[in-house]
Amino acid sequence: MATYAGQFEFASTAKGTADAGACEFSFDDRTATLVPAGGPPLVFDLGDIDRFEAGEWDIRLALHAGQTLVLRRFGKALGDLARELRDAYRGRLVQCLLVSDLDEVARFTGRVHLQSPDLACAGPAEIRLYESNLAVLPDAAAGFQWRLADLTAVEFDEASYAVVFSRLGERLTVGHLAKRTGELTEQVRSRLAALSERTARTLHALFPFLEPDQFRRAAALLRDGACAPMTKLDAVHASIRQVLIDKVVDVDLKPYVKALAERATRQEWHAGLKLIRYGGAESGGPLEPMAPVEAAEPAALADGGGRPEQAPASEEVRDPAIFEAGDGLEVLYWFFFPLAAGTGGASHVAWEATSREGRATYLFRIQPGESVEQATAAINRGLVALNFRREPVYLDARTLESEARYRHYAVAQRKVPDMGRVRRAFAGRAIHRTPASWAKQIDAMLAG
Repeated sequence: MATYAGQFEFASTAKGTADAGACEFSFDDRTATLVPAGGPPLVFDLGDIDRFEAGEWDIRLALHAGQTLVLRRFGKALGDLARELRDAYRGRLVQCLLVSDLDEVARFTGRVHLQSPDLACAGPAEIRLYESNLAVLPDAAAGFQWRLADLTAVEFDEASYAVVFSRLGERLTVGHLAKRTGELTEQVRSRLAALSERTARTLHALFPFLEPDQFRRAAALLRDGACAPMTKLDAVHASIRQVLIDKVVDVDLKPYVKALAERATRQEWHAGLKLIRYGGAESGGPLEPMAPVEAAEPAALADGGGRPEQAPASEEVRDPAIFEAGDGLEVLYWFFFPLAAGTGGASHVAWEATSREGRATYLFRIQPGESVEQATAAINRGLVALNFRREPVYLDARTLESEARYRHYAVAQRKVPDMGRVRRAFAGRAIHRTPASWAKQIDAMLAG
């Protein structure tokens, strides 16, 4: 870790204080350290940088809590300091944007302009393309990431020689890429095509009985990472609901899914699926505590003819095409069930992942004035943004803030609003030990 000597100015807008003088400045891949010639030192997380502006004579860092740090008079080393610090900052930023555990495809340097009701961004930026996400790392604005599956259009604007990405209510223009403009366009389109093809193959394995028009309607609802209302899937074909239960719910989890379906209010369920990297962080498996294996009740869900299905796990036949998407990708499935704390309407939404890695049912509160549909969509976006890691959902705030391995999740709550929404709504989790003990946990969380 190199140490640079120069001058600094540190100003706190909130407290109306300022400090300046000679200093030594160093950093690693997570934190930066400033040691003044006199006075207390300063250490901060690189993820807490909201704006990184490197000029000809100085480097200006705007921190999230309202402070500004200016580094100057570093002589000939200023260029190296700016380059190395920017690289470290961007590396930390992609961690805090929750994309660092995805496979990176390519990097581009250009200028961006974002039209969005929620975020302002314009100017130089690095664009990183991942297998399922696009991360934008601007110099003078907060970074952000988009899921490729959420894109509604990828266009080339000949007039400005720029790539234009659109999603609901937002438009991102990426220009000044020179000869790499076409490369970015084709790379994103190629990733989208591959994602669509794999998802389509999975859906065909699930629903081979769908006619072409029905299949297209189902594919529009069950997009990668999205969740679809069951009533809309029922309208496509009456068998889809039962086929999902029969084919994607692990036999050991069927008693819990059956119980949730019976407890659900008259509000509709939702179902979703996503392609994830096999055995990787997205699955959440290594982070989900294993429940002790106790005497389990036999799985029982009605099949298409109304007969109970009671097959032990060892006898369950699972079609690989439904769970494996090729190239090291597997398919994760989940359901959302609205639950009521009393005799009124739904007060909570239960999330149940239905693969063998599922170890608990997660319960989330519906916020005042929020519909089941709105709550489900928001919670789904947050879980997808987290790549389905469970620990960032249930760990307490003190642990996220104080333990180094989780600190980027604490920062992510500010940079990825959907994650913060999930944590605020989290009401608890019921471990899958036995259906009886699980039901008591659900009752206690609803009552609390």
